[in-house]
Amino acid sequence: MAKNIVINSVTYPGTPGIQVPISGGGTATFYETSDATVTAATLASGATAYGPNGKVTGTLTAASVSQDSTTKIVTIS
Repeated sequence: MAKNIVINSVTYPGTPGIQVPISGGGTATFYETSDATVTAATLASGATAYGPNGKVTGTLTAASVSQDSTTKIVTIS
């Protein structure tokens, strides 16, 4: 989800992320993540993702997958 970003009174509409220069060289990239839905319980144990509240480390250790033969809907639990 993109946001309007204001830097030094200049608005940058619809910005999905920004890159910031790092003093030692290179850049750090920051993405807008307010629409993220990842939770620790839905992410494989030890895996890392970033959601609306920051870093999420997975705790999911086992999952079962099934697919309805009529609707073709896949369910992971």
